[in-house]
Amino acid sequence: MLNRAAIIRNARTAGETAADQEYDALTPETARALRSDVVPDYAGEAAREIAASVLGIADPAELRGTRIERRATQAWAEAFRAAWPAEQIAALAAGQPAPGVEWI
Repeated sequence: MLNRAAIIRNARTAGETAADQEYDALTPETARALRSDVVPDYAGEAAREIAASVLGIADPAELRGTRIERRATQAWAEAFRAAWPAEQIAALAAGQPAPGVEWI
């Protein structure tokens, strides 16, 4: 039970962090090209890495298709979506500063 809670907690933290990093890397051109589901393709891979780390498994691929992988991927993706600054992305895509955000 403790391992599962740690995996989910770590997956959420990693998803939030990834959203911040992905946003920081955006340009107006890439912001305009985004599809509707903004969760990166690597969510599952990240979740497997997190779960393997907590469980002490050397090869994260061993977790492919497991319930913990699916749950950790879901937690990661939900955290990513929640942290994704959609309003700021729309402003960036339009070439305008987002409300409350100063361009340097």
